[in-house]
Amino acid sequence: MTSAVRFVTFSALLLVCVLAAWPQTNDDCEACHADLGLTTVRNGRAVSLLMTSKTLSASVHKGLQCVNCHRDAAVKEFPHPEKLEKVNCALCHKKADDDFYASIHGKALKRGAPYAPTCTECHGTHSMLPPPESPVEHL
Repeated sequence: MTSAVRFVTFSALLLVCVLAAWPQTNDDCEACHADLGLTTVRNGRAVSLLMTSKTLSASVHKGLQCVNCHRDAAVKEFPHPEKLEKVNCALCHKKADDDFYASIHGKALKRGAPYAPTCTECHGTHSMLPPPESPVEHL
């Protein structure tokens, strides 16, 4: 086998391995989550799991893949687990997380106060807007 053939064979094998390990794309997620009828039950109520690229494209997180935040959805085979873990915003927003837990709201959350807010209660989930459009932007 010539070195050129070995190189091509090795390159093709490497490409197959890399593609097999590549996480899901937003298009993969949207294949199910664009369905208006996709729901789950939370606290006894049906909740929509609708999420489209249109919603995400207006978000401050538009350049991210779903699996950047929903890490347990990065599975080798679909479907992902039905119940995903809560998103941990601190993985990317460490300073904001530290500031939050130093605030009255974070202290209340640590104490288990029933109405203590979380990141998503103020900032939303998939449709977070960048400043100055964000409804929580300081004026």
